[in-house]
Amino acid sequence: MSEPTTVAESAEAVVPGVWRWTIHDERIEFTSSAHAIVGDEGTVLVDPLPLAPESLAGAELPAGLRAHSRRRNDADTFVLERDGGVAFVPDLLVNPPGGAVEVVSARYMDGPAEARRSFEKLLDLRFSVLYLDHGVPVLDDPKGAIRALLAAG
Repeated sequence: MSEPTTVAESAEAVVPGVWRWTIHDERIEFTSSAHAIVGDEGTVLVDPLPLAPESLAGAELPAGLRAHSRRRNDADTFVLERDGGVAFVPDLLVNPPGGAVEVVSARYMDGPAEARRSFEKLLDLRFSVLYLDHGVPVLDDPKGAIRALLAAG
């Protein structure tokens, strides 16, 4: 069966350590639910469904993860607040193996004009490691790599 096209607008903590979000699933014309179970050993997703990024804006999530907004009200950057900070930044930057950090092609961005402001907001966050959806993690001076992109214009 294909994936649903509907995106859940929010998630709720049902009981400590268990999160739930639901959608009206157009594939079956009924409600579908997804769950995240969070424990000391990690987090397990049970039948995950799409969840709107803005539903997490400003949230402190399990395991010390905090949602941050780069633009509008989207929670599209997540920082794990330990070990100097670990940032997870989807769909803005790429880091090809053996290459340098680059901006994602404009054709893949929702708002290319907002990219510069997004970079500047990233510099305000506390992190020393940068994970991207595309490419390898930036382990050596990730903020320096972002500053270099800003300086290049």
